Amino acid sequence: MKIALAGYNIDTSLTDQIPDGSIVTPETISAAYARISRSSKSVTELREEAKSEVENARKSNENIIFDMGHGSIAEHAVFNFDIIGISRYLTEIIQKTRFASFTEKSQRYVTLKGDFVVPEEIKNTAAEKDYRDLIERMNNLYRDLYEAGIKFLEKENFSESKKLIRGKAKEDARYFLPLATETQMGMTVNARSLERLLRRLDKTGLKEADELRENLLKHAKEAAPSVIRYTKADDFEKFIPELPRYKTINKREDIKFVKTEEYADEKVIASLIFEHSNCEWDEIFESVKKLEKQSKISFLMEYFKRMEPFNTVPRAFEVCDFAFEALMSSSCFAQLKRHRPATVITQKYSPESGVVIPELIKKLKMNDRIEIILKKSENLFYELEKIKKGLGSYVLCNGHKVNVLFKANLREFYHFSRLRSDKHAQWEIREISLKIDEKFKEFAPLTSLFMMGKDKFAEVKKNGIRNYTRSRFIKR
Repeated sequence: MKIALAGYNIDTSLTDQIPDGSIVTPETISAAYARISRSSKSVTELREEAKSEVENARKSNENIIFDMGHGSIAEHAVFNFDIIGISRYLTEIIQKTRFASFTEKSQRYVTLKGDFVVPEEIKNTAAEKDYRDLIERMNNLYRDLYEAGIKFLEKENFSESKKLIRGKAKEDARYFLPLATETQMGMTVNARSLERLLRRLDKTGLKEADELRENLLKHAKEAAPSVIRYTKADDFEKFIPELPRYKTINKREDIKFVKTEEYADEKVIASLIFEHSNCEWDEIFESVKKLEKQSKISFLMEYFKRMEPFNTVPRAFEVCDFAFEALMSSSCFAQLKRHRPATVITQKYSPESGVVIPELIKKLKMNDRIEIILKKSENLFYELEKIKKGLGSYVLCNGHKVNVLFKANLREFYHFSRLRSDKHAQWEIREISLKIDEKFKEFAPLTSLFMMGKDKFAEVKKNGIRNYTRSRFIKR
């Protein structure tokens, strides 16, 4: 066996120091790896060839990726982007990209200074003054709620450190920051995913998205022109069918599961057995259905008793899919959207969907001021939507609700629960996650037995897996 480190992320300030005339590009990795399947040469030799003949490597990439359709070759070319000065609203469009990594400035932990994005569409128009006035009011409200929250928690002898008190006040005050708030993120993305992101940005029609698209494309093309081609949204992607207009607006407070699996426990157990047997899955499944409940529990315990908080459940848990619909704040959705392996479909923002107001904020006796700002936000939302669809969302706040359809397999729901049911999770998504945990006691009572936050699982592990199992299933 021979392993060679072919490349890794490196800062451009270092690559800029390479002598003039040398071409440094991730394309050579893509080209070399593309040739592996049809060459007797070693990978190391192929990389050396690609580096010495960059133009030939680029022609090879274009032929293999676009003419022959082997798009996975573009995935070997990876980019790191600093994205600075974009709106909080635009981050939601960017982070729909499934195969990419993002780290964003957190409004939970960073005290914001009031920077915001003004869309180009309204600059030098009558709407700009109203826009700036409203955003300033929302930023002032955020600062006042933050200070009032700290004083309230200190007065109520909130049993936490000063740092945690400030964090709690900040976390809830941010519900009234506008989606126009300026932010930044680091993004790591391969060329294939980047190409899809560029088309998605083009599809929005917003000038902020256009500016970001042009900048990303410029930098990517300078570094690796041969691995990106289709960067504009076509008619297929832009098409929106005319559908009947439904008058009902979801204002339900609870989550609603719209897809569940019959015999979920038995399907997972059958899949666990299937992996280590020579039998057909259907045959195993029918046998598992006939087992006594205790036999199923005993079988699963052989897996769970060795589990640590950092472990993921086996891939067999992926055979069962579940989906729920939930109305949540933009703040909460900012957490949910990070679960990119799941299918996440959102409706458009609308003031009619309502606003989540944290309990701490309700106690600060600033409701009249909040209502005035929310009403101004609603009025300006509809004015901006007349100028261009999507512009109104800039003046909504983090507390405004969005309706979300979320589908994932049981394995992903386990991961979701480990993070979001934990005591350190953001409070709103934790409430949703705990409700999901309860629902799975009905949908898959055996295989979801240890669907819980990291903190609770660590406690269960300490007290004994079998003891917890007995407490759940033995009638008193």
